[in-house]
Amino acid sequence: MLQAHKAPEIRQLTFEDLSKHYDITQREFEIMELITDGCTNQIIGEKLNISPNTVRNHISSIFKKLGVANRFELINYMIRGQLPDSFDA
Repeated sequence: MLQAHKAPEIRQLTFEDLSKHYDITQREFEIMELITDGCTNQIIGEKLNISPNTVRNHISSIFKKLGVANRFELINYMIRGQLPDSFDA
């Protein structure tokens, strides 16, 4: 008899999770959400009233803190609700 495989539970990462475990700032979290929504650096800058260069600096900091290499990894982990070496929430 075949056993059904249970899909992993999906849980959205919160600012509190990321702040506590990865020292993510509120501004970095806002940028992460906008990246997940598909926004470019230019659009993020316009929405947050900051320059695209400042956006790039924040993204670089986010990647370093979370140990991700690119937007794809960031979006994947944000959607799946866990990061590499994920913490127990």
